[in-house]
Amino acid sequence: MRGHTPVSTHPAPQSADGLVHWRRLTRRGNAAFAADRLDLATRDYARALQLATALVAGPALAASADDCLAALVVAHHNLSDTYERRGDDAAALDHLCDAHDALMRIASEAGTRDDIRLHAVRHLTEARIALLRWQAVHGACARTAASLRASATVAFPPFDGARH
Repeated sequence: MRGHTPVSTHPAPQSADGLVHWRRLTRRGNAAFAADRLDLATRDYARALQLATALVAGPALAASADDCLAALVVAHHNLSDTYERRGDDAAALDHLCDAHDALMRIASEAGTRDDIRLHAVRHLTEARIALLRWQAVHGACARTAASLRASATVAFPPFDGARH
């Protein structure tokens, strides 16, 4: 089981500042990953995921939905790649599924604004492709099958065009 640091109890970051900090953490993680310094990459990517999660849970989502949702997916996928390189396939798969499942929740909630739902569905397509690639390399398992089945059969609430 991978170790998650709980999301900070500090107020949610504003979108501009939070996304700038997220990019900084991600770039630092990318440099560490490229240098095969996987402990540092994991640390920075985990912090980036914490920040992305806070952005998606707070008011930043309404202001910058596409960027916030992209940050969430990228953070999960970066951690997945890092755990896979470390040989921890279970944690790698968890992050792919967690990204997919978070987008499913956002896209399928009746109260989600249409513009946010559209961004979530677009990113959900990317997350679904990542799961299909994983399955092609590693084979099917119950977790990927459940996530893929859920996104193939979900009935999204209708768009009403009025909630923006």
